[in-house]
Amino acid sequence: MSEKRKSRDPRRDSEGFSLLVVLLTIMAIAVILMPLTIRAKTQAVFDASLLRTDQLDFLAEGIATVLAARVMDRMNARGQALAMNSMPYRCSLGSLHIDYRLQDQSGLINVNLAPKPLLEAGFRSLGFSTDDAEITTNAVIAFRTPKRRSTTGVRGLEIIGGLKHTAMETVSELYDIRTIRRVPFQQLSATFTVHTQSPRMTRQYVPHALEGAIADEGQFIQASAPRSQTPFVVSVKVHDAVRAGQFNSVFVASVNAKPRILETWRYDIETEGAIQAIEEDCSVRFGSDFADAVLRMS
Repeated sequence: MSEKRKSRDPRRDSEGFSLLVVLLTIMAIAVILMPLTIRAKTQAVFDASLLRTDQLDFLAEGIATVLAARVMDRMNARGQALAMNSMPYRCSLGSLHIDYRLQDQSGLINVNLAPKPLLEAGFRSLGFSTDDAEITTNAVIAFRTPKRRSTTGVRGLEIIGGLKHTAMETVSELYDIRTIRRVPFQQLSATFTVHTQSPRMTRQYVPHALEGAIADEGQFIQASAPRSQTPFVVSVKVHDAVRAGQFNSVFVASVNAKPRILETWRYDIETEGAIQAIEEDCSVRFGSDFADAVLRMS
């Protein structure tokens, strides 16, 4: 008996080929679109991260303003004073941690007015060797001294853009001296200032990092300072497990007047391992309404 042979249906073959073409086309499109999709998702995550960072930056600025407004009496609702010598404080709300420090500028070294021994002590506190501190100090003095006066020769240092021959308007001008550029700005601005009117420092406001370095320069330390004009720095960092916002500002507070801003910057707050942050209650420090508003952002 002969085997019955089945005839093939041309239409079915055509349909199968068409389906194969469609599947291959879909796969090709997927291969093309996949990187675009991943890129779009990555961009969306990146944009969301930037938005969150901007939000935290704005929040840090708001917290700094609240702290500055309370500096005149330096008290909170329970009568607890805030130290003005860069002592670190921290409070937490939900997933957010708020780190803040205040620094009275009269506890820092005025780069425009300080004598040579005090400037050298400041650079030694930043890790400069005795020789490098002396050389760098000579450069600072030459940089700030008017041209008509004689200045100490500067050896071994490159000054970018040449000598200014006038008072510095901001601590960041120290970066014109190349060797100082290795010092993070947060440390530089926690050592030197341009906002005081005296070559001397007020003992109670000297930050911990400077105490040891100036121990031998007692003649440049005073017990108190005039309080009619009070320049001070407020540094705030707001951070969660992933992102952080920062705000630093030099405020000046006059009697019976609101604090005004002299200059601002955004740099990460350096952690001093030798000093444990003082834990506080955010509701006590900033008020319950403010704390509730921040908590909704966490």
